[in-house]
Amino acid sequence: MNRGTGIFIAMLVCALLAVAVFFLMDLSGDKVFATPQEAFNESCLALKKKDMRGWCQCFTDDSRDFIAANMAVQEFKTKQIFAQAGDNEKKAHIRAVDQVFAKHGLTDEFLAKLQGDADILSDPRAMMKQKVLFAREVIKPVNDRCAFIADMFEAVLKSSNEENPILAQKDDKLSDITITGKIAMGLVTPKLGGRPRQLFFQKQGEGWRIDFLAEDKRPMPGLPPGHP
Repeated sequence: MNRGTGIFIAMLVCALLAVAVFFLMDLSGDKVFATPQEAFNESCLALKKKDMRGWCQCFTDDSRDFIAANMAVQEFKTKQIFAQAGDNEKKAHIRAVDQVFAKHGLTDEFLAKLQGDADILSDPRAMMKQKVLFAREVIKPVNDRCAFIADMFEAVLKSSNEENPILAQKDDKLSDITITGKIAMGLVTPKLGGRPRQLFFQKQGEGWRIDFLAEDKRPMPGLPPGHP
């Protein structure tokens, strides 16, 4: 093989690797936010477009999985309650949830086995690490957790004909960001009025993500657990 052919093959390999990386990044759906502000802005933009999958991608993996597991557990309980009712609205709710469960590989048999331990997700005495580990057991069959969350929002809200209350956060403002290592905190001021709330961020890989579990896992110095 002459030198010219070798260079051509090397360039071809580099090009193929670049294409492969591009498609892997695209298929994974992961987004990288250079700053906490960028992660917050992207979450608001997703809400403005009613893109709940995009909104979910702004959260840490722990936060995402915790949200998904809570939705699965709560809707499984709701299904059991609504099964005793006869009105059409509740039946429509059950059908909508069943379709999402089936799409993402969750079965009643699988969720029923975990139901006895599901209270750990809301138990204030349980450590957040335990909650996240259990959450991942609940959604183990779900490959695309953000898509599951988006589908659940659509199914539940469609069956109830209500507006997604989270969309009200689309015009909130973030300020007073402080960064300590891989953790950041800022103040979110609702556009519709109300008391500013703390919002935490965590460095995940090369970027920042919103971490609403951070206060329970790693209280900021000088702030007691549960500080508003």
